[in-house]
Amino acid sequence: MKSLHKQQGAAIIIALFVVSLVSIASLQMMLRLNNNMDRTALMLNTSQNRYYVDGSVAWGMEQLNNNWKMKKKNQLVDLLPIQIKNSMGNTLIISRIDDAQGFFNLNNLTDTKSATDFARLIHAVQPKIDFKTATTLASCVVDWITNNNNYLENNSYYLTQDEPYRQPHRLMASMSELALVKGFNLTLFNLLKPFIIALPESTLININSAKAAVFMSLSDTLSYDSAKNILLHRMHAPFISTQQFMQLDIIKNNPIPEDKITVLSEYFLITTILKTAGHESTFYTLIKRTFKNNQPIETILNQSKESL
Repeated sequence: MKSLHKQQGAAIIIALFVVSLVSIASLQMMLRLNNNMDRTALMLNTSQNRYYVDGSVAWGMEQLNNNWKMKKKNQLVDLLPIQIKNSMGNTLIISRIDDAQGFFNLNNLTDTKSATDFARLIHAVQPKIDFKTATTLASCVVDWITNNNNYLENNSYYLTQDEPYRQPHRLMASMSELALVKGFNLTLFNLLKPFIIALPESTLININSAKAAVFMSLSDTLSYDSAKNILLHRMHAPFISTQQFMQLDIIKNNPIPEDKITVLSEYFLITTILKTAGHESTFYTLIKRTFKNNQPIETILNQSKESL
């Protein structure tokens, strides 16, 4: 009898053990299935977002083509920014085209003469920083992208940070690099962010899209109020040529070098924002417009989720 009880007890233990193994295996299968479903959903969402961004960029390139056709017909200029909103399923797609040459190009600082312009911009967005300090900050940016005289002094600063790094001494790939440059804290970077960009070469500033602070960077004497008046003027009558711009009384009284400005841009920024329930993604696409046989050709230079 005791032997029978022992056998029954052993059978129960084995049964429980088998049930436990089956439960563990089932749980593992369910977890693996959930992971596979999440991975598949992520892949589908990524693929879907890619199509949305591609559509946004195609729309932007078509707009740039249309702008050129209108310019040839009516002697107008690129009327930017342009923004549209579309809904696809549960996703809101916001597409915007900006004239990239309406911003201050940080890579213009390969020419040390542009350091003064950038110092003016710093002082314009943060008046608490005096012009002498702003000039020092600008020279640190020059050193970041070139081999300036402050190489050794600044390099020792970067190497003594909590996470040491070196200056690249090359063109900036993104405006976000500015936050790494000596003297530029997050507060100052965020103040400058709406006015700056990092383009792959030195560029002229487009007077039909530049903001007030960018205009102020080009002149020793131009005030904020005067810069705002320029914006009001072009709202009613965009500048057809730099010569027309130079004839403004504001510019005659507050000289801006004509060799630093343009009315025809090569670089454009397409920003695509995708909004779904509880999630938002932003994609940046840099476009260069060139011409062949007097026909525009748009080329994608860079796409990133990081500000250019």
